[in-house]
Amino acid sequence: MKKFFTVFIILLILLGAAYWGARVYLPKILARTITSEAESKIIPPRIQDKMDVIKTEVSDRMEELPTVLKTSELDYDDLADLIKKVETDQIVDAYEALKSQAWESTDDAFDIGLQSIEVEGYNLEQFRSFFNEHTTKDQIREWMEMLEENEDLMELYIPIAKETARELLKKNREAILEKME
Repeated sequence: MKKFFTVFIILLILLGAAYWGARVYLPKILARTITSEAESKIIPPRIQDKMDVIKTEVSDRMEELPTVLKTSELDYDDLADLIKKVETDQIVDAYEALKSQAWESTDDAFDIGLQSIEVEGYNLEQFRSFFNEHTTKDQIREWMEMLEENEDLMELYIPIAKETARELLKKNREAILEKME
């Protein structure tokens, strides 16, 4: 019986370590892989092709970032802090709300998102005009479909996306700050 109890405790410790590793280290590892210029050795080739498309889209969005910051009157450090503070649960709640409520415009979608996402010290309303100018209903629907297809993994994808955004900010800090001047 003592042996069983010891094995059980060891299994619990290993499961706890695996869970913690998946929640903390996996997003960091994948974010570094996604933001790296080199091809990944851990991502299969068929997924790497999709990653290349995503990298191109993200790169285009990074070019817009100085404009976003100027328009919303945020500085680089505020954005990094904002990304860090947004909770996974809030994003999941916003997704669920968008999925269950009718919306006809990007403005409606933004309103629904604001019902779920609140970040202490920030007025997210300042992003509305940029969001409405640079996001289409079709893009939102496309993102929603992608999330719906991967709903079981959403709680893992969001931390990976947040960590990727933070990694991209770090890598592009100088270029962003230079363009903001």
